[in-house]
Parts: sequence; structure tokens; C-alpha cells
Amino acid sequence: MSDCTPLRLHVPGGQLTATQLQVLTEVAEELGNGEIELTADGHLQLPEVVSSAELPVQIREAALAPRPQHSGHRIASSPLSGRVGGQTDVREVVQELDRAIASTNTLADLSHRFLFTIDDGSNDVSPLHADFGVHAVSGNEYALVFSGTDVGVRISTDSAVLALVESAQIFTELSALSATHERIGELADRHQSIVDRLRDRLDLTESPSSLALSSDASAPIGWFEQADGKVTLGATVADSVLPARLLQFLVAIDCPMIITPWRSLLLLDLAEGAADQIVRILAPMGLIFDANSPWAQLQPFSED
Repeated sequence: MSDCTPLRLHVPGGQLTATQLQVLTEVAEELGNGEIELTADGHLQLPEVVSSAELPVQIREAALAPRPQHSGHRIASSPLSGRVGGQTDVREVVQELDRAIASTNTLADLSHRFLFTIDDGSNDVSPLHADFGVHAVSGNEYALVFSGTDVGVRISTDSAVLALVESAQIFTELSALSATHERIGELADRHQSIVDRLRDRLDLTESPSSLALSSDASAPIGWFEQADGKVTLGATVADSVLPARLLQFLVAIDCPMIITPWRSLLLLDLAEGAADQIVRILAPMGLIFDANSPWAQLQPFSED
């Protein structure tokens, strides 16, 4: 297809409804090659869209449109949160953070490499060395994490989003004073300075001990029993591409999905019988439910 360009979509925390997937599938068929790509930073992309085409109104209405002034930041969250394990449900925190960043003009120029993480206590996304993150230590308290390291303070659940936004704002202030930096790791010697400034703006609690955040977390692939008795299926695909025919079947399943940082996807809230049928039908079509597959070993978050 000539004169085409990829269309990157806005999917904070990888959270995707059945309606949004249907919209994407229709647009992919109308303007592209019918495929959708799982990107290396936990988002979605239509690989071949006619470059002269205007952004479809249905993409905007489905809240998937890339934000021209806030398209840089990435948000990763514990993909099974609220369903399997963890200290707390962080799904709504993801959406609150995305809205807060979008309404903060001083964060409009964050690099496309800049990463926030929201870990529900499973220790799955905190080790991804995000610029700023929060890690649940209980149902109502988070540890603040810089570059994958607990900085020794605790914040309430209600202050988690504000703490992340304020930390990013302080980073932009320090970056502007010294030089142009894209990641907090490039200002490693200023971590304590950021904490000190943050303490002037928020109520922080000192922690007597630090969390160990090293982890071998990998893509959640396979069959997962949810706390409510339903099932989540984790799967991936070859070359990180969802082909048109497979997308049509995924739309027909009509369930919410999560796009994970490992270029995989979760099919959520399934009845056990339906989950069993999905595996039987979609595995031969290319959906990979085997955690030992080489395609399940992809590392999250490219630095490109």
C-alpha cells in the first residue's frame, strides 16, 4: 500500500473495551490493511493507514485518538489488577493519571520514552524502571518509585495521581535548569532533590524500610482464575500483529481486553465454558496461549 503511515493509538494502561476494539477493527479495514499491531510500549497501532486520510471521528469518539500535545508519555499498570492478586485495584488510577497529565500543560513535552507505572503490589510493572511510579503496599497506601527504586516515602491512595504529576513537573523544572533530559535516570543524582521538593507540596510519610523491586515478571500468558470466579485468558501473536480474521473473532467475543507491556493481550471476565471454547477456536487461528512460546518472551518497552 503506497503513501501510508502508521497510526498510533492512545490506550492508557492498555485498557480496551469491546466497543473500542470494534471501532479499531472497522477503521483498520476502512483505512488500512485490516491489521492491528501490539507495540513495544504497550499501545496499539494501525500499521498502514492512508497518510492523507483525516483521523476518523469514530476514533475520537472512542477516546483512542492520539493527543497532539500529550502524546509522549506512557502508562503501564499491573495488567491483572482487580481480577487476580495484588493489594488493590489500580484500574481507575490509570484513567485518573491519564486525565491529569492531559490537563497539565507543563507536561506536554514529555518524551515518548517517559514512563509511569502503577503497580497493584504484584511487583510486575514496578521493575520496568519507569521514570515515576507508585507501588501498592496495602489497600490504601503506595510506595513512591523512581527508576524502579523505592525512594523511601509512602503516600495515600488518594494522593497517588497527584504525587506522580507533581514528580513529573519537578523533573521538568530540574531538567530545564540543568540541560535537556528525557528520563529521570539521566538525573539520578537529583532523586533526593525531587523527593525534598515533593515533600514541600504533599504530605509524605517516611518509610523505615524499602521494597525490593527486582522481578522476573513476564507476559501473563495462559489461563487465570479471577477472584470473582470468571476467567482471564492471556495470549500473544506472532510478530505482534493481530490479523484481520483474528480481530473479527475477538470482536465477536465481546469482552474487555488489556494490552500488556509485553506485547500480549488479556481477554477478561469470561465464563469458564466460553474461555475453553475460545482457546479451542482461536489457538489454531494464531492466538498463542503457551507461556513457553518464543513470542511470549518479548521484553517490554522499547527505548526507541
